[in-house]
Amino acid sequence: MAFSVIPDSIDEFAADVQGLADVTGYGGVCAAVSGQQYVMENIKVGYTGATGLFFLVGGKTEEVQQTLLDALSKLGTALNGSAAELRKTADNYAAIDEAARVRLDNAYPDSGAGGGEPIFTCTIEPKSPSFALKPPQEFPDPDIMTQLWTHNWFSPTETLAFVIEKVTGGFNFYDELAKRFSGEWNTLEKVASALTYLADFHVSLGNAATQESSNTMNDWTGEAATAVSVYFDKFNTSTTGLAGTLDELSNAYVSMAIGMAALGDLIAGLMAQLMDQMLLAALTAAAAVVTSETIIGGIVFGALTVMEVTQCVSLFHKIVEAIGDATTKWDSFAAGVGVIQSLIVDGSIDFKAPIAYDNPQV
Repeated sequence: MAFSVIPDSIDEFAADVQGLADVTGYGGVCAAVSGQQYVMENIKVGYTGATGLFFLVGGKTEEVQQTLLDALSKLGTALNGSAAELRKTADNYAAIDEAARVRLDNAYPDSGAGGGEPIFTCTIEPKSPSFALKPPQEFPDPDIMTQLWTHNWFSPTETLAFVIEKVTGGFNFYDELAKRFSGEWNTLEKVASALTYLADFHVSLGNAATQESSNTMNDWTGEAATAVSVYFDKFNTSTTGLAGTLDELSNAYVSMAIGMAALGDLIAGLMAQLMDQMLLAALTAAAAVVTSETIIGGIVFGALTVMEVTQCVSLFHKIVEAIGDATTKWDSFAAGVGVIQSLIVDGSIDFKAPIAYDNPQV
């Protein structure tokens, strides 16, 4: 392969790559917004003092945050190492004559690209990836517990309290609902929005790296240049893959938030039906007491009371089943997010110091 080089172009490329390392948050200060800063500020839910399922979701989200910070550190380390390697290469070329440069490039290990011209794959005009890190969308709080809990459950009449006891057997609705539905579930959708923008950031980061590499190849050809091009193409493929994984993670958070809200709606509807049915049972029971002096009246209203209570019990069991479904949703969410976390770790494992174009003879 024909060799040519303008060392100043490689130096400029090194500065651009260093800038990309900075926007990941890896020890840099030039970026107004870095990936790590964005993760710290937006991939979290306020769960201090929370209990039950929302507490578990908060803990899992902390794990996700740390996984993302680790992946960005690996990205930044790779880019920072690339910048240092490029600066060293540019300095070395500048210090030797043209004949020595050609001999050095000929001695370069095979890049594995199969010869030919350097690989140009990115046609997107580069801009700072930090522009992709937009403020996440805000979503209204569904306030599921307020929706579920009505005044009648707090202060039932004596007769209604008797029916509630007969139907539920002392089941503590408030405690069981609070364990599963207390919390600011809207923050899960905010996290999902942030994850979508973070995915865009990773796509932009990879595109920018490949574009800057392609631009530099106009002033640098040869075995070393080809190896650089191959390295950054692989880097772009990895960041694009991570972006897809982050979109999957976003979908998991959206599904959990929407699923809990929908389950809250279902339970609220069932509880409203149950309360209506128990009020009717209470009224029927009261009527049975009033008409007990007439044998027929007592029998009729007593039979109606039994029928109403039976219907109440059926509704009660549906509610208990629906409450249990909330735990099932958490189990599915935790398992799914755990799998995605492992994909992020596996996807970022190759982000290491770039030895692919590190000629040992330099």
